Amino acid sequence: MGYEKSPRIREIAERLIDSHHPHLKDAKELIEYYTRDDGGG
Repeated sequence: MGYEKSPRIREIAERLIDSHHPHLKDAKELIEYYTRDDGGG
């Protein structure tokens, strides 16, 4: 099982932060987003 950074998830999350959670705007550069490959099982 591995993890890798996900630019696509970051893009989606940052749009949601901008739209619905402006109090988190200063944290956007600190938050990291990963996907996990669990082997599909």
